[in-house]
Amino acid sequence: MAYEVDATPFYRLDEQLRELPDDLPENPQPLEGVLFAYLNAFGGLLTLVMAIMRVCVERQDGRRYVAYFLPVYDQAAERILELLDRELHEGLKEGASDLVDLVYAIRDGQIGPELVALDKGLSESEGSVDPEDHLATATTVTNSLKKQIEKHTKRKWISSVLHTLNEVISIVRGAV
Repeated sequence: MAYEVDATPFYRLDEQLRELPDDLPENPQPLEGVLFAYLNAFGGLLTLVMAIMRVCVERQDGRRYVAYFLPVYDQAAERILELLDRELHEGLKEGASDLVDLVYAIRDGQIGPELVALDKGLSESEGSVDPEDHLATATTVTNSLKKQIEKHTKRKWISSVLHTLNEVISIVRGAV
């Protein structure tokens, strides 16, 4: 549990992805649990990134002004999770095949194992590695999820919210 952030959603997603059959279902209904496990894992990842950014900001002398950007990140994280939740519910109701594609892209893109590796790596190295390095690693993993979200969502403005997350991370990383 790196940075005191509950990583259970990472492991839950990984487990559910491993249990997926190779045959694609015709509609996303049977995949509902995996979709919401993905949403929860993404929320956990956003929380982890925020926790790391807080540590980075606390360690900065003379550049603590970047702390003013952290609430922007919190708001964008909350907004993206709301939009994705709405998108998943609507897609499930409509039987959108895009959601089936998303689940199998998540599985085949190794997002579950990547999140588990992130948690294990950060947990083992916390305290011995600079949080700035952890932020760089967590950002790379976050970008994997964001690319899949952008590719498989119908709301075009989701990319604007994801861009806001990237901007704040860049501001904090640039100040360290």
